[in-house]
Amino acid sequence: MEKYINYLSKKNNYTFNVNKISKWQEKKLNIPSEFRDLFPEFTLMLESAILLELFTKDRKKEMHYWILCWEIKGRIFEIVCLPPKKESFIETESYTIFTGMLGGILGFYYDYQLTIAESEFYWQNKTKILGFGELDNKEYLKDILDELEQYEKEDFGKNTEFIDLGALFIVDLDANGDVTLCDRNTEKIYLFAHDNSSDYTQQCQGYPEYTFYTLKKCRTLVEWIETLGTQWLNLINFENLTF
Repeated sequence: MEKYINYLSKKNNYTFNVNKISKWQEKKLNIPSEFRDLFPEFTLMLESAILLELFTKDRKKEMHYWILCWEIKGRIFEIVCLPPKKESFIETESYTIFTGMLGGILGFYYDYQLTIAESEFYWQNKTKILGFGELDNKEYLKDILDELEQYEKEDFGKNTEFIDLGALFIVDLDANGDVTLCDRNTEKIYLFAHDNSSDYTQQCQGYPEYTFYTLKKCRTLVEWIETLGTQWLNLINFENLTF
């Protein structure tokens, strides 16, 4: 198992420097039936992984991580996760079930080149996936509201789609500042994109360009999470890899 620790330390030496790692162990992954039923593709992804439980200690602060690991033909793939959350400020059932299994995804590492369009690979350039705290959620939503307020009434079209901004919560952040959000009442997925130019999204009716979009291939939170699982399975099955 040390090869996975060494690879992780190489990819993110600041967080996972070998001198900061206080302990680690292989852990059995127990997947609840409600998770299996709701996320069958993501379940297949999890079942194909080796799970390492890892603790780091820096300046007397201890951090707890789950590391999902794969080795395919000598190539290592890893996803850094937070352990399950016992409580969540989000009351959406599917979100609660997911974070009760994985508390969030903080990073992922691999060495390859994609042959599929990067814009269609939902993992691409993500800085964090799921597991955001309530304060983080409020901060990013405030930024979105501030940005929308800069538009004039005339900038919005007729029959503008109603989006309940107060019901939105963040499900991922992109390195370029784009934010994927979910409506806690309908579980509908939205993308707030500052520089969107891809053909896998559709602009929300009546909203100015570079604001709200939907994803054509996955409209709900469950579909979005399942797409993440399917795409990672394709990745580790070498269906999209070139060397």
